[in-house]
Amino acid sequence: MGKNGGVRKGAGRKKGGKNQRTLEVITLLDQCVDFKELIYKLVELVEGIDVEESIGKEKIIYTKPPDSYAAKLLLEYRFGKPKQSNEITGKDGKDLFPKLISKVNSEEEKKLLDGE
Repeated sequence: MGKNGGVRKGAGRKKGGKNQRTLEVITLLDQCVDFKELIYKLVELVEGIDVEESIGKEKIIYTKPPDSYAAKLLLEYRFGKPKQSNEITGKDGKDLFPKLISKVNSEEEKKLLDGE
């Protein structure tokens, strides 16, 4: 057998490494987006912002309430997303996979199931 293939120490992508396409997108975003300004805008949304609109000749000024999604996003970027646990059940909370043996009839079947 040749040297190609099989398990080799140090082979493969390093843990946490990003693929080439992801790196290209990150590089492009870094060139096009002012992240410092973006964070300031996100903080404004979290605090609530004053809005001035013109309707015809009349100007209306009002305050938009704080955006809870923006607050959640900001916290997740700063502190990391909390772990989520999902419980998977079947219809109406029943077992996802029904039990294969529902009733043991004889003493002999009980012994087989118990491993005796």
